[in-house]
Amino acid sequence: MDNYGYSSSQAQIKSVDVTPCKGNICVLERGSNVSIKVTFIPKQVMAKGKVVVHGVIAGVPIPFPPPVVDACQNSGLTCPLASGTPYTYTAVLPVLKVYPSVKCIVKWELRDQKGEDVFCWEMAAQIK
Repeated sequence: MDNYGYSSSQAQIKSVDVTPCKGNICVLERGSNVSIKVTFIPKQVMAKGKVVVHGVIAGVPIPFPPPVVDACQNSGLTCPLASGTPYTYTAVLPVLKVYPSVKCIVKWELRDQKGEDVFCWEMAAQIK
């Protein structure tokens, strides 16, 4: 799908796939899992990485902690990542039953060893 907002100064995002997701707003069912797949090309070496996820509600970022914060574990990535080489990052995000039923923007960041974004993408979501 191409209904995501991308930003990155340290990587070129080739694609983002969120499953299940249809239409311009992804409906995320509480108690389910969402699969994330991002294909990207780093512009510099990434020695290690950290995943940060937020739900932005009324402009306020609320942490949606992923089960695995280390981007180099259980994600399809083996660090260090080389500059100019394509990689595919994968993750599963549980949509917890305690999350409120709201519309939000899901903001997903992969940060490098310096805490800088390697890539960041956002999608509109409805938690039900």
